[in-house]
Amino acid sequence: MEVRVLQLEKEHTVYIARICSWFYHWWGEQEGFSMDKMEAYVLHSLCEDRIPQTYILLADEELVGVYQLSVMDLDVRPDIYPWLINVYIDKPYRGKGYLNLLMQSAKENCRRLGIKEIFLYTTHEGLYEKYGLRFKEEFDTFIEGNEIQRLYSWNIEN
Repeated sequence: MEVRVLQLEKEHTVYIARICSWFYHWWGEQEGFSMDKMEAYVLHSLCEDRIPQTYILLADEELVGVYQLSVMDLDVRPDIYPWLINVYIDKPYRGKGYLNLLMQSAKENCRRLGIKEIFLYTTHEGLYEKYGLRFKEEFDTFIEGNEIQRLYSWNIEN
């Protein structure tokens, strides 16, 4: 099986549609996004040589996962940037080591872009620590249903 991570481009229309669906059902609908707004969000996260950028994980050309590097993620925390966001593995592929590939790729791409530290927020506890992310604090996102989240930082130079 060929497994690879690559930078998403506008020509990857089949993958873009699937990612929009993932994001919409994961968080977009709850936050008031339409599918058109979700597509615009993804299409404007495809910069070539600067963030925001989107990366996809393929296994034999099947879309398995995605992550994004972004300047902004939370309106309530404009003091924190850049962000590792939308780290997602499709349900049938979870628990099979694919997250490790996404995290390795994220670190490599941060280094390539000159990013020394990046942030992530999640409700997961114990998932990202094994990749070197450090828990910083719990904070209120003011997002209904997901108010309290865990903030992590990742020193890319290590």
